[in-house]
Amino acid sequence: MKTLRYLLLAAILWPPIVYSAEPKPAAKPRPVAVKALTLRANVPTQIDGPDNVEPYKFVRLGIPTVCDTVMWWLEPEDLADYQVSADTKQLVFVGPPGIYTARAVLLTIRDGRIVADQARKRVTIGVPLPPVPPEPPIPPVPPVPPKPTELYAVVVEESSLRTPEQAIVLGSQRCRAAFRGFRVTDQDVKNESGQPPTDLKPYLDRAKGKTLPYLMIVGADGTVWHEGTLPATVDAVLVLVKKEPRP
Repeated sequence: MKTLRYLLLAAILWPPIVYSAEPKPAAKPRPVAVKALTLRANVPTQIDGPDNVEPYKFVRLGIPTVCDTVMWWLEPEDLADYQVSADTKQLVFVGPPGIYTARAVLLTIRDGRIVADQARKRVTIGVPLPPVPPEPPIPPVPPVPPKPTELYAVVVEESSLRTPEQAIVLGSQRCRAAFRGFRVTDQDVKNESGQPPTDLKPYLDRAKGKTLPYLMIVGADGTVWHEGTLPATVDAVLVLVKKEPRP
């Protein structure tokens, strides 16, 4: 495209060469009668053509103003295929959806001066795609707390409502052997002062309003790793013990 522009400009500035069959004596070189280049910024010049075109349809732009030659620029140049007509007065291009800007510089020789006019036109092909939003940052994975080596079981119940099935689970040696300690207490237990025992009060408070018996699996540091209604079978309790604990 740049080579074509330079050739067009050279065609205007360079004197014509005429070939003849008969040799002629060499003539003295004559300077080109071009005095200066004048860029007219306030002259109304327009580019004819559509403002909106369907995707992958040809866009035809033309210069209605009388001039000697036209130099074209198209932005973005790398997305479109384009061609300039032989008389340089038309630009034809095709491209994917997006917004394109065509710029033209009209060159005319007047009274030994090169007069340059400028024109610009924006063309929208299809509906331009919205910019792709940046991918949100991946949140860091929270570290998995280490699994405690010792687990304790605290069961809060209403002893007067204990069923035979619950008694089997609470009295199972397999169940108790899975824990470092296994403690069963009534929800209304009191010490000599008529108050809940200090070591049991946090667990009694957690069990308030819950379905009893209420099982809490606790680590050696007092962290409650699991809490919920006591499972109906011994095997179900052992599954909780083997399960990866989560505080």
